[in-house]
Amino acid sequence: MRTLNIHASIISSQTKVATELFYKSFTHFIQLLKNYGYEQSLLKTGQSCDLVDAYSTFLQYAESEVSKVEQD
Repeated sequence: MRTLNIHASIISSQTKVATELFYKSFTHFIQLLKNYGYEQSLLKTGQSCDLVDAYSTFLQYAESEVSKVEQD
């Protein structure tokens, strides 16, 4: 799943750092996904619901709430 790959690549990176908003948005999305019985088809429909909104927010924060760390 795309969100897991994005999250894993950021938390394992030595050159990226994410804000609390990024981590909270991931946790919120995963909780909603669990509540929906891990039903991913809603993400492909584009239909607005709390799961799709959480997914969109997470993707937005993966761009806006992650920054590169300068290496020494």
